[in-house]
Amino acid sequence: MPNKPKGSFAKIVTVEPEQFDFFNMIELFGIKDRDAALQLVERATTQGGIHPGFGGRVTPAIQPPPEGEPKGALISDAFTMRSGLLTFIVEVDGRNTLDGASIYFSDGVQHRFQLDAISISENRSQGILHGTLNDTIAVSLYEPAFLSDRQWHGEDSDHDVVLYGVPYSIKIGTPPPIEVVDRIKDDGSKMPLNFEGAAIFMPMKDVPASLYSILGPVKRINPYELEVLAQKVWRVRVTIARIGDETDEDVDIDLFVPDTMWGEVGLPKEGDMIQANIRLCSRLWIANPVRAAIEGS
Repeated sequence: MPNKPKGSFAKIVTVEPEQFDFFNMIELFGIKDRDAALQLVERATTQGGIHPGFGGRVTPAIQPPPEGEPKGALISDAFTMRSGLLTFIVEVDGRNTLDGASIYFSDGVQHRFQLDAISISENRSQGILHGTLNDTIAVSLYEPAFLSDRQWHGEDSDHDVVLYGVPYSIKIGTPPPIEVVDRIKDDGSKMPLNFEGAAIFMPMKDVPASLYSILGPVKRINPYELEVLAQKVWRVRVTIARIGDETDEDVDIDLFVPDTMWGEVGLPKEGDMIQANIRLCSRLWIANPVRAAIEGS
């Protein structure tokens, strides 16, 4: 297929188990008891369907792994492939092993992503993609559907991806101004630096890649069409950066926020500033579209 990667998968992957010691997204959606979580995963594993990832929409089937990688199955616990819980079943020493689970969404904001490297979990069922967004921003993206979509990744892969964030803390409002040296006057005096209307995202310190702190204005907010683990969810579009010669091109993502996270503060409205710590996630939208277009012409 023309969407297949031209370069090697093996040359860009590194096993980094510490990169997968991140917060539990299942807990954010109301599953706080260990036994309840295990029951949820057991139900997903035994009753769920194969999630095919990119390129397998017509007949869900287990996707072939890249050369040298273990066989694995991505299981979706829902009557829809659009959102919910994914569980990762992978072959380890000849035995099928439950290697993890994650909340996932298939919606978000489309961006171009050039893939440079991949961190994979110890049993090679999970992946964090490292690369460049829109030819400008270095990012690390957790890919919940990695087990099905890893076959599309390789050296020089250049994808269209859909980006979204799942927050584990969020609040409405602008941080207070901070005092900084006035570099315009350059006389040692200080000036207030204001954050109203700013768009900022920064990797968090001393945590696995794909975890970011963000600040940005809300562009729109809507109820998400589906419940996730019986939780009502809000879809919030936020600007997290601005690029271009005049910094006039917004980089937006969607946040998927459980209703319970808003607390007594209530929902934000368009134009409000959002501060959040998130896991930045991606869904493969079109694999290697430029190569596919060239070889298909």
